[in-house]
Amino acid sequence: MKSVWIFVAAQVCLALLAMPASTQEFTGNVLHEECLKPTQKAQNFCYGFIIGAIDGLTYGTGLGLAAAKSDPGGGEAARFLFFCTPKGMTNGQQFDVVTNFLDQNPQLRHQSAVDLIQTAMRDAFPCE
Repeated sequence: MKSVWIFVAAQVCLALLAMPASTQEFTGNVLHEECLKPTQKAQNFCYGFIIGAIDGLTYGTGLGLAAAKSDPGGGEAARFLFFCTPKGMTNGQQFDVVTNFLDQNPQLRHQSAVDLIQTAMRDAFPCE
């Protein structure tokens, strides 16, 4: 039985080694190129990546707000407050904001795609 667990652990380690090191390697250049491809697969990937990243950042903001309520002075929680989208904003609008930002800022596209998505949303919808 012990040898089975060692085999399973070895397989998991090999699978982890085959994965990319981090999302930091996925730059704005790569995302921009995917978004420009005319195939439906590339368009779906681009849209899904952008909306997924925004949802993740928004969730992180929500956690920050929850933490801020338990920390009245703001403290570390304030670092989670990146952008504030208006009510009724659609995923399509968010997608347009990010792809327009990538088009208009080629000098920044070497940076992390997720960081650029955050910057695009923060520039368009800063929290007041």
